[in-house]
Amino acid sequence: QTGGLRRKTQGRYTQRLHGKSRMKREFHVRFCESRGVKIPPATRHSRLKRTNCSAAKIYMTQLGFLKRNLSGSLRVAVFSACCSRSNINMVPAQSLPQLVLATRNTYKAGELKLLLASAPVEVIDLSAFPDAPPVDETAPDLRGNAALKALSAQKHTGLWTLGDDTGLYINALGGRPGVHSARFAGERADAKANRALVLELLTNKSDRTARFMTILALAYPEGIHYFEGRLNGRIAESSLSVRGFGYESIFIPDGASVSLAQLSRKEKNKISHRAQSAMALVSFLGKLQKG
Repeated sequence: QTGGLRRKTQGRYTQRLHGKSRMKREFHVRFCESRGVKIPPATRHSRLKRTNCSAAKIYMTQLGFLKRNLSGSLRVAVFSACCSRSNINMVPAQSLPQLVLATRNTYKAGELKLLLASAPVEVIDLSAFPDAPPVDETAPDLRGNAALKALSAQKHTGLWTLGDDTGLYINALGGRPGVHSARFAGERADAKANRALVLELLTNKSDRTARFMTILALAYPEGIHYFEGRLNGRIAESSLSVRGFGYESIFIPDGASVSLAQLSRKEKNKISHRAQSAMALVSFLGKLQKG
């Protein structure tokens, strides 16, 4: 008799939970529809097949959705609806081609993975291939160095690969450091030493205009395709932040009053040289997918 009462109580408790769950889902459905995203009735309470939703997540963020506000199958349904709304093809994760970033730099890899989140590829970096050989950047320009990295990684992995190179071009220094930006103060110099040398060379210089340039080189079965991004600005009188990568803490983009390193990630990814080249790559990959 006690066992029967327990089962009866558990049944009521479960029913109560299910009722709350249905109410919660219905609330989310109405919330989504109030934002202009129509949720098909068939997907409101069903569990959908897991899909690659990176692009939809970005679209949802733009609409003002927060991932934590959605749960379970409804979250996938909203992703699917957002993808349909933004003409994004949903591709099963298992069928995505892998794209290897030809770098072991965690900062650079993390930024590129974020920028390529909407691309129809699974992005990994060389940390997945610990025996991949290092590449000597001996080319005379950014495009050559990016190609060297991409082709070396492609030869080792047999996958689609992405090489990159970035340079800072300062007008008062005749375009230096340019292709030698990473080693401007010497082969063993770090970013702090490179920044210090730039600031020293620009002492008493009135013209402090400069530009960042990034070249991405995609090595894939049809050959190599290049993508370029540029950001104009000026060199500050001193380092303005302890954050950032390379020369970012001394570079003030045009139209900004703070250094590139001081911008939020969202602000930076709207204007940066690396973001521009990555957006061009995402567009190219989307066109390849559509055939």
